[in-house]
Amino acid sequence: MEYESLEYSLLSTQRALFDVVTPELRAVVINVDTNRRIFFIYFYCDGKASEKMIDLWQCATTEATADSNYWVDDHIVRLDCPKEIPLKNGVFAYLRKEPKLQLNCKKKLTYEKFSVGNVQLAAQQALLGVVTPELRAVVVDVEEKQKLLYVRFYRHGEISNEIKMLWLGAMKDASNELNKFEYTLDGQIVRLDFCGEQFRSERGRYAYMRMEG
Repeated sequence: MEYESLEYSLLSTQRALFDVVTPELRAVVINVDTNRRIFFIYFYCDGKASEKMIDLWQCATTEATADSNYWVDDHIVRLDCPKEIPLKNGVFAYLRKEPKLQLNCKKKLTYEKFSVGNVQLAAQQALLGVVTPELRAVVVDVEEKQKLLYVRFYRHGEISNEIKMLWLGAMKDASNELNKFEYTLDGQIVRLDFCGEQFRSERGRYAYMRMEG
């Protein structure tokens, strides 16, 4: 796998993060040095990370770079909130919601076609800074013939109107990034309380999934 494509490296990292995002994970920042063939990935956490979480995040790094011949430079850094997360030349692959919004957190990406992969990327960028502990998963799908974009936010418990508006705004941001394809948005926030079993969607692909169990 080559990492010349920022979109591809973000998507690979996004997939690797499924089921390893915990409340103490503040952000994941990636960067690629194509000249030296290095893939950088930084996990920033609030408080001291447990050995279990360190192992899970290191496994996610391995998964994100499994097909790469790049050297991996990975770091797990304790950076307590509200300290600002350093971006340098990197980009966010994940960013949780915090009282102080991290400015310029979203990267302008180019979407050449209407596909579920590009919808995943658009959703990933829209979710930066809006993920809260109540959010279990975000599922996306496309129906090319009907020009339909399917988005579902699955959450547990009650959420405030502020959170609802935040997620609906993220949905709108994702759709705006793809509006040149002239599709219809089918988006909903669905309550699905945690019952001890891991949630699995019957359709589409994940754009986000928290750790459960």
